[in-house]
Amino acid sequence: MHYKKVLGALTIAGALAAGSTAFAQTASTTTTGSTTTVTPTAPNTGAGGNTAANLALLGASAAVAAGGAVYLARKKAAV
Repeated sequence: MHYKKVLGALTIAGALAAGSTAFAQTASTTTTGSTTTVTPTAPNTGAGGNTAANLALLGASAAVAAGGAVYLARKKAAV
């Protein structure tokens, strides 16, 4: 198998494995004595707390984009 195919497969597998997960908070519950109050809130659909994973994915994406640009520049220069 060609190393570029292996690298591409590993990149895709890594991106899928490190994909963000949503930590949705849909309601908060407060219990006071015998009364329970549920307060609906907006869901947190962001990737808060995943800074390291987000930076790694952005860095990997930048590296892939730079590699693609270099590949295309070399291919164009060879033509």
